[in-house]
Amino acid sequence: ESGVKCYETSIDSVVAKFGKLGEHGRLVCRLPALPLQPGRYYVNLGFYPADWGYVYDYHWNIHDFMIIGVDERRLDSSGMLMLQADWGAKAE
Repeated sequence: ESGVKCYETSIDSVVAKFGKLGEHGRLVCRLPALPLQPGRYYVNLGFYPADWGYVYDYHWNIHDFMIIGVDERRLDSSGMLMLQADWGAKAE
């Protein structure tokens, strides 16, 4: 919600990676986990040629979603990610 980028990914060429899709096709990007702190987030999506010379299509701050949780924000962490810290100590 604050405009801070959480994550970005890209592929250089759909054709090079997957082959020609034809007149109609679908790109799918799956994220196996999304360990975000509770709050509102936006998915920004854009399609550009490899040289970024022009824009095929883009959607900025249109697609939003909420992360909600019973505990709300964890008191022992801050930031956008809700990672489980595995602390340890070793006497020297």
